[in-house]
Formats: sequence, structure tokens, C-alpha cells
Amino acid sequence: MLAGCLSLLAGVAVTFGAIATTTSAAFLPGTAVAGAGFGLAFLGALRMTTALAAPDQRAGLLAAIFLVSYLAFSVPALIAGVATTRFGLYSTALVYSASVAALAAAAAGTLLFRPGGKPTRAAPASHAVMPPGPCTAPRVRRPWNPAGGNPATTIESAGEPEVNALSPGAPRRPQGVLDASAREPITPAAAKEGVPDA
Repeated sequence: MLAGCLSLLAGVAVTFGAIATTTSAAFLPGTAVAGAGFGLAFLGALRMTTALAAPDQRAGLLAAIFLVSYLAFSVPALIAGVATTRFGLYSTALVYSASVAALAAAAAGTLLFRPGGKPTRAAPASHAVMPPGPCTAPRVRRPWNPAGGNPATTIESAGEPEVNALSPGAPRRPQGVLDASAREPITPAAAKEGVPDA
């Protein structure tokens, strides 16, 4: 998290310098470094914060973190948009990047000079057994019987392979009248002949 804050501070400093000198060649690398630093800092803060919560409280904590994060993105952007109409884009961009640099420096200073210098202790692990949620049940393995037929069309039932309508050895039914059990058409002539069901 400290590396992210320092990278964010360095990237915003380069971005501020690029805006102040109107140098587009420095602006793009500065924003790239600032973006990478923000990502590292956000992931570090997220990991540090969620480690402090008990497992049954993490969902609510993550919801609160993302609510505050989206507000932290949107409210300053709205303020900057209003400020741009009054003070101009150049001045607003300088103040905005200086504000982000001050916040990144404060976060880095807090991490460097925290009392005790030790990270906070993680929450104890919960020993409650949670039921599996959707899509988390273990896969059911079906037996594979290559000697009894094609494994894609053979179904194991009580140890003996059951041949379905798609199996190579299954009797073919002629086209025509619908058979209610197999939902396949049967011709009247085949019905008189008594084609055996599979």
C-alpha cells in the first residue's frame, strides 16, 4: 500500500508538472504511473481493511468501501466540472492534481509514521461451516466406460451402461407419427411392424 501511495504521488507530481508546462509527452506517462499507483494503493487498502473484519461482516464492509469509493470519484469530478466553467480547465486541473498529491502524501505519511510501526492485527477466523452457495458445490464425477460404448452417449446406471437414443447401437426409428415416450416421429408402417423401443 505504501508503494502504491508513493507511486500515486510521483505520478501526480509528473502530471502536475506536465499540466503546468503544457507538455503532453510527460502528461501520458505521469497519468499511467498515477493510475498504477492508485491501483496498488486501493488494493492494499482493501486487503488491509477486509483483514480486520470477521468473515460474516466482510460483505457489508465491501459494500461500504465501494460506496465510499464511488462517491470519492464522482463528487470531486462534479466539483471540478463546475469549477471548470468558472475558472477554466487549466486552473482546475492544477488545483485538482495538487489536491490529489496532497491526499497521497498524507496517506503515505500516515503509513510511514504510524504509531508503533506495526500493522494492525487481523480478525480471528470464523470456525462456522457455511453452506455452499450457488455454483460452489463440488463436481459430480460420472464413471467413464470406454468398453461399453461412447462415453458421451453412455449413461451409467447400477453398474450397467444404458444406451440412449443417440448411441451408435440404438435401433433407428423411421420418420412419421410421434412416439410419446421418446418424442421421435414414427411412420404408420413402422408402427404396424412393431419397432422395438430403445
